[in-house]
Amino acid sequence: MQKTTNYGLKKPEQTDFYNVQDFNDNADIIDQKLKENADNIVVQGEKLEKHQEEIKNINTFVHESLLYRWGFFLSAAGEPQIWYEEVVE
Repeated sequence: MQKTTNYGLKKPEQTDFYNVQDFNDNADIIDQKLKENADNIVVQGEKLEKHQEEIKNINTFVHESLLYRWGFFLSAAGEPQIWYEEVVE
């Protein structure tokens, strides 16, 4: 029996008999990985919200007739970071 590369799901051969336990094992792996991914999305969203709240000292400058905003924030590791973006009106 072969297994998938990423999650090790069981891949029965054409000549194998159907085994309900193999199906259930695959379903358990898929369920676990979906839950891990969903939890990670929530954590990343919370980090993003915290990041957005920590943006400090928003300033503007003009370069070659383009208006930019810039400021400071703390990274997830607590390191100060500088950000900037073009202001599009």
